[in-house]
Amino acid sequence: MARNYRVPTIKELREVAGAKRRQVGKTVSVLQFTTTVHRPISIYFTKLFLMAGIGPDTVTLISYVFAVATGVLFIFGNYWLILIGIFLHQFYSIFDECDGDVSRYMYGVGNNPRGEFSEYMGHCLYQPFLIVCIAFGVFNNPNSLLIGSLFYKDILVLVIGFIGSNLFLALHMLDGLLKSRFSDVVSDETPATPLGEHGLLRRPFAVLSRYRALINKYLVADLLLLITAVSNTLWLYLFIWTIIHLPITLINLLMSYRRLPMPQLLEQEKP
Repeated sequence: MARNYRVPTIKELREVAGAKRRQVGKTVSVLQFTTTVHRPISIYFTKLFLMAGIGPDTVTLISYVFAVATGVLFIFGNYWLILIGIFLHQFYSIFDECDGDVSRYMYGVGNNPRGEFSEYMGHCLYQPFLIVCIAFGVFNNPNSLLIGSLFYKDILVLVIGFIGSNLFLALHMLDGLLKSRFSDVVSDETPATPLGEHGLLRRPFAVLSRYRALINKYLVADLLLLITAVSNTLWLYLFIWTIIHLPITLINLLMSYRRLPMPQLLEQEKP
């Protein structure tokens, strides 16, 4: 495509990446693996894409190719294929950082709704797809370390993978529903405690919400995936993912329902 935009320098891209890391540090006081590790690398690919005139939708498509390849390699349960898969997953994460930057420099902020839609759908579908692939990988892996070999050919692993993937989809559907259908009646400031402002679940919900941010926003999910893949203990990633998301999903459903206003009876017209 013809270039009618200015290609930023690496210094400018590095400053943007640094600003994003500082912003994350204000909201979550833990290491964000993707922003800290992948973001500094992604700026060089961003510059190459901009110089070559490669659009953000193409970059997103490239990231999806790496995502699908990662999941497929995990299915077989072979350790060396898992290592190749986790290597390809790093490129997915790097290019996932690139497409937004490319879009901002090519089209400006908020001017690429199709790109935002495709990226959002990719995030919604990739993690459930990956969880299912990991479940099949654990099912097919007789050499998984620690107690992982106990799950070899165990149908329970597939059930856990199915539950974990659907919990993630449910959370994304809930977020999308609140933003699209109920954004005018629900805001982040709306009181949202299951048992009142000082309810019994207020503190557990706050803690679980924090861990939800850690997982869903890839603050530590990529790091945990890398560690368990290299150590041949992907079953641990599968179990942690499902165990964390089960209470989070249930509490979020309850909290979201209670955040919606009560219906008001229509006043009857006097005869």
